[in-house]
Amino acid sequence: MTDRGRGGGVRVGVYGLIGTGNLGNDASFDVVLAHLRARHPDAVVDVMTPAPEQVRARYGLDATVSSWVPSRRLPRPFDLLALGAGKVADAWRTARWVRRHDVVLVPGMGVLEASLPMRPWEAPYAFALLGLCCGLLRTPLALVGVGADDVARPLTRRLLDVLARRAGYRSYRDEGSRDAMRRRGIDVSHDPVHPDLVLGRPVPDAGAGDPRLVCVGVMAYHGGNDDDRAAADRVLDAYAAKVVRFVLHLVDHGYDVRLVVGDACDVPVAERVDESVREARPGLPAARLRSVPVTDYDALTAVVAGTGTVVATRFHNVVCGLALARPTIAVWYARKSADLMADLMRPGFDQPVATFDVDLLVEQFDRLQADREAVVATLRDRRAVAARGVAVQLEELSAFVAPPGDAPPPGPAVTGRGPAPRGRSRAAAGPPPRP
Repeated sequence: MTDRGRGGGVRVGVYGLIGTGNLGNDASFDVVLAHLRARHPDAVVDVMTPAPEQVRARYGLDATVSSWVPSRRLPRPFDLLALGAGKVADAWRTARWVRRHDVVLVPGMGVLEASLPMRPWEAPYAFALLGLCCGLLRTPLALVGVGADDVARPLTRRLLDVLARRAGYRSYRDEGSRDAMRRRGIDVSHDPVHPDLVLGRPVPDAGAGDPRLVCVGVMAYHGGNDDDRAAADRVLDAYAAKVVRFVLHLVDHGYDVRLVVGDACDVPVAERVDESVREARPGLPAARLRSVPVTDYDALTAVVAGTGTVVATRFHNVVCGLALARPTIAVWYARKSADLMADLMRPGFDQPVATFDVDLLVEQFDRLQADREAVVATLRDRRAVAARGVAVQLEELSAFVAPPGDAPPPGPAVTGRGPAPRGRSRAAAGPPPRP
């Protein structure tokens, strides 16, 4: 369908929640984009995302909005009509976008999980559309290092399974994700598992950090996707109150604290914790507690590099701490964090946020400080192994993007520009869709 066979570069479409404020999603895309620029220098890359303006500004890539949204609120009957019309429009726009590409990638996100609240007609519908369009247009689709879990809500699960079944290449960021897809009836016999893509980012020489400085990653946690949504505000209140108690313990015992987030929606929670601690300790010097407004993974890395310990809820806050060999505790909302901790840390330094126990967290923190040198040595060894695993993942991605005998010749740097070719997709270049 494209002009690549006549000397043009492979057209790579990247689909996902990129530029929407989630640090982990953007960091995963950073790794994939850097690899494409290095190994496929004449590839033409563009993105379909809910936040095209942010992608254009940050990466200089062409970007298309992934979902039509009414520009104003309408009375409910009209609102429902607008929603239906928007979903029909999304199908046409997604097919039109897919048709322009030789291959479509979804890089390193939890696209097959529903650990946090989501409605079927939002992300699950959009991903199902992507899978259907790739299948109908015979455009190879790769899910690269994605996360998955057991999705209890039937409609959400079926929509996400449409995406999984149409992928010619699937890889997972942990064994738990692959096991979950097996339980969902997907043939995973050829699906590899590799470390999270973000563990393949270059690690700065950050030293040991300040052992008296603690990075606390907070989250706008409203419960899981299967929890009672009417209780969401109470769940957030309880979570924030526990974080305040823990931060108070830290400052009362001579530790300084940096509050960070993993998504733009977490910022009000960080500000709330900061204000509550200062109300409880009005004489606390400003330097002892700071809420740091990190807006990308590099900024998060800079904060974590200066600290000695990380305690976090967001998955990629945990990833960042482990990647920098910082003794880390995960207060997790999904098993992916527990699996990551088991791979890189010693056991006994995590707990589920749904049963978050502040006294247990204090005990875990104290044990971590007592054993920090041994923990750091273990982390440094294991993160090196993880980085090598990501390198293997990226080589598999290259084989999918440009199979043997079809590799693009050397050329200028990857660009998001260039005319959109017309016609059919490179169906024969990648494996056929899974049954």
